[in-house]
Amino acid sequence: MQMIHGEELNKWRSEPNPYWREDASWFFGREWFFSWLEQALAEEGGSTADLELTSPPLLYLSGQERIGKTATVNQIQHGRLGNYVVPIRLTARDLSHDTDVLQNNWQNWLWEITKTVVTTLRDHGLELRWPQKKEFMADPAQSFRIFVLAPVAQQMSGQRLLLMIDDIDRLPDNGEVRSLIKALLTGSAYFSWFRILLTMRREADSFATELRLTNYNYKGQTLRELHQDAAVDFIRQPVPYRLYGDVERYVLALTQRHPYYLQQLGGLLFERWRTYKLREITLADVALVARSDAYLGLKPPVHPRAITAASVMQTLTWENSAAQAINNANHGRGQTRSLMVVLALLLLLVAALLALPNTRQSLLEAAGLVSTAVPSATPDVRATIVMETTQTAVAVAALITPTETPSPTITPSVTPSLTPTLEPTPTETPSPTPTPEPLFTLREQDEMPMVRVPAGTYLRGSADDDPLGEEDERPAREVSIDEFYLDKYEVSVNQFAAFLNNVGDHREVCGTVPCARVVNDVPDAFLRDSSGNGGPYNVPSSFNNYPVNHVSWFGARRYCEWVGGRLPTEAEWEYAARGEEGYTYPWGNDEPNRSRAVFNTEFNNLLPVDALPAGASPFGVEGMAGSIWEWTADWYVPDYYFWGPANNPPGPPQSTERVVRGGAWTQENTAERLRSANRNSFRPTALRADLGFRCAFDLIDE
Repeated sequence: MQMIHGEELNKWRSEPNPYWREDASWFFGREWFFSWLEQALAEEGGSTADLELTSPPLLYLSGQERIGKTATVNQIQHGRLGNYVVPIRLTARDLSHDTDVLQNNWQNWLWEITKTVVTTLRDHGLELRWPQKKEFMADPAQSFRIFVLAPVAQQMSGQRLLLMIDDIDRLPDNGEVRSLIKALLTGSAYFSWFRILLTMRREADSFATELRLTNYNYKGQTLRELHQDAAVDFIRQPVPYRLYGDVERYVLALTQRHPYYLQQLGGLLFERWRTYKLREITLADVALVARSDAYLGLKPPVHPRAITAASVMQTLTWENSAAQAINNANHGRGQTRSLMVVLALLLLLVAALLALPNTRQSLLEAAGLVSTAVPSATPDVRATIVMETTQTAVAVAALITPTETPSPTITPSVTPSLTPTLEPTPTETPSPTPTPEPLFTLREQDEMPMVRVPAGTYLRGSADDDPLGEEDERPAREVSIDEFYLDKYEVSVNQFAAFLNNVGDHREVCGTVPCARVVNDVPDAFLRDSSGNGGPYNVPSSFNNYPVNHVSWFGARRYCEWVGGRLPTEAEWEYAARGEEGYTYPWGNDEPNRSRAVFNTEFNNLLPVDALPAGASPFGVEGMAGSIWEWTADWYVPDYYFWGPANNPPGPPQSTERVVRGGAWTQENTAERLRSANRNSFRPTALRADLGFRCAFDLIDE
């Protein structure tokens, strides 16, 4: 409770009603939600170690109408979570365009979201181009990732982009809402820093069931009425006048601590205080306002006639109130002596007035606590409220001097600022000087020869007019790659068996999935488990130098780490296969034949890893077309070429499958599948007869 006087008080009387402020600075009682949200936003989604994509959860805030969901979201919008979160808020009305039914579909809703996101982030200094609506509507979900999320990913650092849709269950059609949420969740799956917060009136489980979203990961909180301290702050802090404990209790009982009714009743009390130039708000003032048409028209949770003395006295429980009262009394006894005398005189006056039947009836009617329609002979329980609350006020005042409650300190909202980090212009590296022989180095761990692939720039993907090009190979873009080493051959069965014998059981060393399939009676697998119980592992001597197959992505990665390297990125693999000239196949543009590649055949026709030197790439890497598909480090996203960076593309942040390259021996792998631009993908747990790998190394100082 704050106390002001003189000119400052007159200023308060002339200013707008503080309860009707539309900004987000006046807010109480939801600190627990912001703490929860900060923790939820800090959680990461999938990572390269996950068996499959684990997208960040869909966040929600539910609660009945007018319980404070919008006020809570407004706090976030005004910077409540600091610069760590970049919030963007829309309402269901922003999306639905109530006057135009034709706009009520998820494609148009996503278009409205895109416009708002682009506008907001451009105001923060990010470099984002405006998409054309016709181009966007061809595939809204993909366009949202390409035109919004991808460029933002390159310019944000350690922040969260939080898209908030308020009252999403007010959108008109559940089928369309489901499609919108799925499109947004797809973007969140690829970019774990992009998070979604929905507010809704119903419980989240009911909402998810109705929209058939129960298989998605979602988590959130439900808003209830304010806790007691926050409710008291809600009515005390915005105003300058006195509010004693009995008045507070009566207000909390009437409103049931519901923030909307607290705000409405508080606003009406402020207008009464200002209009009649009152010094304080009493029980009678609250009763009169609570029975006014302005308040009753809001359909409050409790009618003022339903309040009993017991409910008023029990609504607010102060911890350690007695101890606090004694402490305050001892501290300020000298200052309260005169006040006690005045209060005692007032008590005698009130008692004398109440002793007169006509006077008592008039006072109770004025306070709104008794109706003239009630027969005077009927015992009136409500009449005891005035006496009990008055006695309580006097008793408390005798011990405690009403202390001033300082005004809430409002921390100015900090507008999140983003410093754009523009991608540096690729520096063209001169073509390497041709040498008569490629540069090699021999790896000690497994005696694998490695080819030194020089830095360079090449045209990744397929041109729009290429009849063999697939949609996920477009658009063709120049990409620059730093110098690196790549295995000259695919990893052989003998090398992989040595790895397993060194590190242990193939069912354990790769985590929760096997590194490889080792079953002695599988006809299209070379690797054998001589004991049948986790090693030692061996290979029939005639197949020692054949490419290892039935290896999971985790097994391939683990092997490359064992020898000190890593899996190549998809961009590195394609560059090593095509060279700066951008050949269709590793050996050039001529159609494949049996002297260059093993393809479109039977498993029995596989060859050793070094059997076809005529199929080598411009850098001398062999076996990059046919034989077996090769794992790369990258997650597979079909539209990545639209938004991946031009310098050393690392691949998408996450997805559900990993990229494989190069084609394989199987009969469906015809000539076009062997193209160096061709993309394919498998789940990282896949164990197949046509699936193996080779390793890459960062540049080694010699």
